[in-house]
Amino acid sequence: MPFEEKYILSTPGYNIDSGNLMNKWLKENPELDGIMCVTDDIAYYLYRELEKTGKRVGKDIMVAGFDDKPESTHMVPPLASCHADASFIAYLGIKQGYDLYKNGSTQNQYIDAHFIPRLSVDCENHEETEIGEFILFCRAEKESNEYIAQGMTQYVFDNKLVYSSNYQKTVWSFFTYLLDLSVKDCTKHYVYQQIGDYINLIFNEDDIRYLDLERLFLCLSFLINTENYLNMEDKIKLQSFKQYIYLQMISSYNYLLLLKEKRYTRRMRSIGQVNKGMLFESLNDDIYAIADNIPSLGIHNAQLYLFETPVMTYEFRPFIMPKTMELIINVENGQRQPIKNTHVLLKDVLNLAKQPYKILTSIYSNENFYGFLVTDCTYFDLETLEYLSNQIGISLNVNAIVRELNSISNTDELTHIYNRRGLIQNIKLLYKEYKEVSENLYFFIGDLDNLKYINDTFGHDQGDKAIQIVCEILNDIFQTHAVIGRLGGDEFGIAFTCKNEDFIIHIDSLIQERTQYFNEKYQLPYYVSLSYGISVFDYNSPFDLNHTIRLADSLMYERKKEKHLQRGKKG
Repeated sequence: MPFEEKYILSTPGYNIDSGNLMNKWLKENPELDGIMCVTDDIAYYLYRELEKTGKRVGKDIMVAGFDDKPESTHMVPPLASCHADASFIAYLGIKQGYDLYKNGSTQNQYIDAHFIPRLSVDCENHEETEIGEFILFCRAEKESNEYIAQGMTQYVFDNKLVYSSNYQKTVWSFFTYLLDLSVKDCTKHYVYQQIGDYINLIFNEDDIRYLDLERLFLCLSFLINTENYLNMEDKIKLQSFKQYIYLQMISSYNYLLLLKEKRYTRRMRSIGQVNKGMLFESLNDDIYAIADNIPSLGIHNAQLYLFETPVMTYEFRPFIMPKTMELIINVENGQRQPIKNTHVLLKDVLNLAKQPYKILTSIYSNENFYGFLVTDCTYFDLETLEYLSNQIGISLNVNAIVRELNSISNTDELTHIYNRRGLIQNIKLLYKEYKEVSENLYFFIGDLDNLKYINDTFGHDQGDKAIQIVCEILNDIFQTHAVIGRLGGDEFGIAFTCKNEDFIIHIDSLIQERTQYFNEKYQLPYYVSLSYGISVFDYNSPFDLNHTIRLADSLMYERKKEKHLQRGKKG
């Protein structure tokens, strides 16, 4: 066939520009009577452009795609396409990607593909007759029974990635055995026994999910076709034999359904335990509760790796993967293990997992990509693994939302330190912690001087600025072992500890020094100063924060009075 460059169209993607290019190309080449698209998606857009030109697909012009996507059969008219085993392609893609990562190179591999004719090329195709025609063709060409059995096996397992090649060989052997039987064999006891053994091997709990039962029965209906026999006695023998096979298969399948139901019930109980583990307020408690229930889901080894901060992912937008991750959970042989080295490189995640085979799942919630879960989950429990990964993603997302809400509800909007509520909550925690070790816990209350004067003279914006400067002064002084918050208005509260009393003895001079520093730093038209009072929590009495605040407050107002008296004397 002569090749002409003008009959090839390259499109940049699936968008309006592609449609315009197609339309122009079709007008420039009105003589075209057939078009082969490299993907079914391109064919979909081509259908639209052909409709604009008035050409009927399958009548005026033939169109075929490549991929045989499920949507192809629903296009009008149904799109002819090239079909290959998608699961095997995916497997080879992953394998070659791993080889490239591990060895720095990979080898090209070729797989079989076959053309599926449909109405877009003016042909009808019915799947139920496809295998029948294959068997008739092979018999007409006198192909071996083994070759026919191989073709039927490929048909039954099409688009099913089977991890055990022995299982496919068993089905292949079963078909070959049936093809080799004569009508006389179908009445013998040992044949029935052999057929029963094959059915037990095929209908096993681990592998049955990879078998397309509808296609299996379709193959059997063509293999044991009583219409091919004129002798009534032979027809009865074959019908009885066929009925036996069907009854055995149905019985075995029902038994597997019963086992699956029992397993499902057990799994749901375990899932209930995982759900209970999601009721904790603390992220650590939440994650550890899930970790402790992982073995009940049939997973004995698992590692959870999280990014330092979630990676935001959006459709059609690239994102950069962080280079490091943190190991949050390590479960070995069903037991949660202490974690020694928490930070690992992303490229080492799989190498650190000790289990014999590893399944890696992404931890997502909405657009947030949190990390990976690496497990020894068996391939027939992938549904459970998906559930577990989703639960962890939901848990991380919910905890992030809760933390954000707590931060909003406990943070002062102006100064970004704790508000009264947040301060009180954290003081209670400090009180409990330091009471256990008998270390003094002090309470500091500070009040901005002359806030009303600043507001009235310079405006409320400057009043807010003065409050923020006081917050800076206090943060600078109480850098460690302290909880700082704004009680309201111009009042601040601080719970703190100190190793010796020198800090408290010299705190007055320290406040004056830092106040002077920040006033010189900002050069405002007014002088920022504060008065304060300090009290100590009494461990011999029940916790009473209000009493401790009142003691510090009374000392603060004593200092305020002293300041007023001193200003009066100077005046």
